[in-house]
Amino acid sequence: MHLVIAIPALNEAQTIGEVVSAVRASFGDTPVAPTIVVVDDGSTDDTAVIAERNGAVVVRHSTNRGLANAFRTSLRFALAQKADAMVGMDADGQFRASDIERLIEPITSGEAEFVTGNRFEHGRPSGMPWSKYAGNRLMSALVSRLTGLRFSDVSCGFRAYSREALLQLNVHGSFTYTQETFLDLVEKGVAIREVPVAVTYSAERKSRIARSLVRYGGRTLLTILRTVRDHAPLKVIGIPGALLTLFGTGGGIFVFAHYLLTGAFSPYIFVAFASAYAFTLGLGTLLAAFIADMMRAIRRNQEQVLYFLKRDQAADRPSSEGGEMQVPTARTPVSPARERRR
Repeated sequence: MHLVIAIPALNEAQTIGEVVSAVRASFGDTPVAPTIVVVDDGSTDDTAVIAERNGAVVVRHSTNRGLANAFRTSLRFALAQKADAMVGMDADGQFRASDIERLIEPITSGEAEFVTGNRFEHGRPSGMPWSKYAGNRLMSALVSRLTGLRFSDVSCGFRAYSREALLQLNVHGSFTYTQETFLDLVEKGVAIREVPVAVTYSAERKSRIARSLVRYGGRTLLTILRTVRDHAPLKVIGIPGALLTLFGTGGGIFVFAHYLLTGAFSPYIFVAFASAYAFTLGLGTLLAAFIADMMRAIRRNQEQVLYFLKRDQAADRPSSEGGEMQVPTARTPVSPARERRR
């Protein structure tokens, strides 16, 4: 099994060496050692030098492009390596390299194609602030509600992907990818499993992506909204349009009935104008929803083309070189939906 361990890093010179060494040590004398790639997302310290010194391949972003772009670079690197699976983990040492085997076991056994770590198997981890714990639980509840499946931890960065999951997956957010991954792969019917993992929090360590919980929550919710909009436009756009149309219709009927009984619109002139506005806006929104739903079929065709292109490129152009990897700025559509496993 060809395994790629992808570690996005930004100014992690203090910990990256230990993390890479721990990953290598966790595999011991296994015949096929994994390829460890550190995606240096514009670090200004010695992150890249230390990672290379400890045996990792380094792919550099010349500037900081954010976690989602670092993940996309990891994904493309793994496919270029013709990897059978990829494990993503953080560079700050909060996860244990020894848990990698636990993450990939459901993939090797054929039970799942996407396996994510669950930090909350035994409740709030020691050292995690209550506010952050509550935010994680709320986000998991939201994603569970949207997907119709139950997930306990949708924000954990310690996760494993089979080759099929890598081919299927495309994320479009610019801020984070963790929740979007669930929405995308569930929509495609990819088998997902959570496994408990240990996590260590340090009081001195401050999250770079969740410095402000309000900002993090807002940007994450926006990413989720955009993802749901792309997958289910009739729900996201059509339901508000239908409600506006019903409100406008109801208000119009009320005003018209009043006119028939009294011969005047007064004192409900404002209701008449508001109803007409709501009805017009609702019809326009419904039209936009139907157009978006029709475009969904076009997107699915593009997804299928992209899926086969990615598969062919992954098979024909393996590469183990580091350096600067170009990240497309244009957003690419996601790959084709797959039949759900029974």
